[in-house]
Amino acid sequence: MNAELIETVIALVLAGIVFLICFFAFHLGGKSKKERFIEKAAAAGCIAKGVAVKAETRVADTDDHNRVTSPAATWVTYEYMVSGKKYNLALRFEGRCLSGGYPQEVTFYYDKKNPQKALTGTEQSRLHEKQGRWVATIILTILVYKLAKMM
Repeated sequence: MNAELIETVIALVLAGIVFLICFFAFHLGGKSKKERFIEKAAAAGCIAKGVAVKAETRVADTDDHNRVTSPAATWVTYEYMVSGKKYNLALRFEGRCLSGGYPQEVTFYYDKKNPQKALTGTEQSRLHEKQGRWVATIILTILVYKLAKMM
C-alpha cells in the first residue's frame, strides 16, 4: 500500500468514529436545550394552560421575481396566567393553520424565575434544532477528515 492510500484510510476511519460519536450523542441520546428546559419546568410544576386570544394571518411574501420569500403563516397570540399575572406569547403556524386550524389551547412550560420565558414543546423551531445538530455532525466529520489528511 502506498502512503497516500494509508492516509486516506486513516482519515476515513477517524471521520467515521467522529460521525458515530456525534450521531449517538446528538441524535439518539442527546436532548436539545428546549427539551431540557421543558423537562425541568415540568418537574418543577411550572406548567400553565394558554388560550388563543388573537390570530393574524399573513399571506406569503414574494420578491420582484415572484419567488416566495416567506410562506403564508398565522401568528396566534396565547394568554396564560402564572400566580395571578397574565402573560402573552405569540406562536407562528404555517400552511394548514391558515383556515383557523391552529390549537385554541396550548400547554406552556415556563421558567419559574421568569414566567414570561415559556415554551410549548410544539413550536416550529424544534425542526431547526434537529437540522442544526445534523449540520454540526456533518461539519465535524468533514473537519476531522480534512485535518487527518493534512497530518
